[in-house]
Amino acid sequence: MVLSSNTSYVAPPEKPFGLYLLEHIEAYGDALALVDPKTNLEVTFEELKAQSLIFARKLRALKIGKGDIVGLVVPFKPQFVSLVIGITLTKAAVTFCNINHKVTEILKQLQSLEPAMCIIDEETSNISVANLEQSLPSARKICTVKDLESSLSTDILPHIDMSFADIDLRNDPLFIYYTSGTTGEAKGVVFTNHAVVGMAESAKNTAGSVSRSVTMTVCAQLHSLSVGVTTLHLMNGSKHIIVPSLNPQVLKQYVKKYNINGIIITNAYCLSKIIDELDALDRTLQFVFITGVKFPPVLLEKARKKYGIIFASLWGTTETSGVCEFAIDAPVESAGKLFRGSSLKTVDVVTGDELGANCKGELCVKSPYLFKEYVKAGSEKMKSKDEDGWFHTGDLGYYDENGFVYVVDRIKDVIKSNCANAIFPSELEAVLMSHPGVGDAAVTRVNHPLYLEAPKAFVVKREPNLTKVELLEYFNEKVAKYKMLHGGLEFIDVIPRTGLGKPLKRILAQRE
Repeated sequence: MVLSSNTSYVAPPEKPFGLYLLEHIEAYGDALALVDPKTNLEVTFEELKAQSLIFARKLRALKIGKGDIVGLVVPFKPQFVSLVIGITLTKAAVTFCNINHKVTEILKQLQSLEPAMCIIDEETSNISVANLEQSLPSARKICTVKDLESSLSTDILPHIDMSFADIDLRNDPLFIYYTSGTTGEAKGVVFTNHAVVGMAESAKNTAGSVSRSVTMTVCAQLHSLSVGVTTLHLMNGSKHIIVPSLNPQVLKQYVKKYNINGIIITNAYCLSKIIDELDALDRTLQFVFITGVKFPPVLLEKARKKYGIIFASLWGTTETSGVCEFAIDAPVESAGKLFRGSSLKTVDVVTGDELGANCKGELCVKSPYLFKEYVKAGSEKMKSKDEDGWFHTGDLGYYDENGFVYVVDRIKDVIKSNCANAIFPSELEAVLMSHPGVGDAAVTRVNHPLYLEAPKAFVVKREPNLTKVELLEYFNEKVAKYKMLHGGLEFIDVIPRTGLGKPLKRILAQRE
């Protein structure tokens, strides 16, 4: 049985993303668009438009255009939003590198795509211009953002061809994102103008709570989530506060200073500290959405009761953009209901047979907003969807008879012990996180001589005096014997996570 959204798809205008977004930005003039509270940088819509056009013209002067790929190694900050828009206005595609990755990881991604140009933020990057010049023979130009800003006088810059008649909106690449690589090798995910504009147009018609609001996004990485959230806010004339991380004291300060209405957050540890340490939140705050990582429902319920506002998890993947949207009557453990125009089905992970409501299986998605394809090593393509257009997400979950979607865990993360019972790490992580002395937790599989596979927990203490004996006693009282931490419990200083907050379990699994 296929579950379909009860809201129909909104056909987008046949326009490239850069032009589409610029037309929306123009409508808001000198209103404040983007804010970096750490540096007090503020950017108006008018300034954003002007800076985007300047970047586009500088790039065109450097012969960047259709068919080219520009690699960005910059963090998610307001000053780089205009750079992304500017690149799209040249008709080139953009790929985004995680600034926290090692030099070898960044080079591997860029070498696979052979970009015509690379731009780095030298203040935050682990990589240098020299590294790139030695390793990327395909690049005609490699520079820092400051170099690009200072190069070429604005009075000699070329005009930008805004006709875009030569762009194939449904096939030419616009954004190339990379998956998080939490359990395996990261893959390049290609989105076209048509899919991105379609998502933006549909989101515009469903984002009543965001329109003209003041929202803060807590995310360090420039990626599909941060680009998508920023696009939505720019289209709706919303003031968007951007921060890489947050603590309870800073949150209270920012909410009061900027009259923030909503927060979008990707860091589970950060949010759990806020819930435990803040007794009250400013009355201007209306909602907190958690995405990019599965957050324990027990903590969401605690937050709802404590603050009396909306706390909810949203679900999507790099390949799908948003799949679910918040519903006011959503159970705390659900990810909401399907986004307009989307369809979902669950299939048995062994047989591939289609399942019905309340049956756990692999979540498969079909929508107009799906990515076009995967890419790796030059022009080689990887299988992306099945013959009927369904994308198999690799997430285990189900939907209920009321249309609410539930995400249980990543299929690759599920632990199978020799007692033939599946163990879901997210369930065990939620139990650990419910202990007041635990600040963060991740559970992964390890080989075991008796159980074949067993769960091992990595825990960050909130309470310094917490002992393994105390935590295991608490944990074991709440789980069945086969779910106990037969693989061990290890206290560590920090859970390694991606820029979107997902635990890097492949790194944890390497710890001995």
